[in-house]
Amino acid sequence: MLNSAKLNETVSETNKLNSPATPDCWIPVSDQLPEKGQRLIAFVEFNSNVVTPLIKDAEYTGSTFRIGPNTVNTAGEPRVTHWIPLPNPPQQ
Repeated sequence: MLNSAKLNETVSETNKLNSPATPDCWIPVSDQLPEKGQRLIAFVEFNSNVVTPLIKDAEYTGSTFRIGPNTVNTAGEPRVTHWIPLPNPPQQ
């Protein structure tokens, strides 16, 4: 029979194994930029009450974010304010 301390330890270890492969928090571009060529998910803000922010897949070029055929900076409008690495692909 497991005591409560051992049960809590087992649950904690199981939760660590089930954690996502990527960080679960957005990284502000003011704190850190991705590596050149890195694929990621970008949070794009507009200075508008009408246009809602976007979450898009992107590639960092070393100075801008390539989102489809568009290039978005970290300043101006629209702008990327946060990013998060893409998760690892599924294993087969």
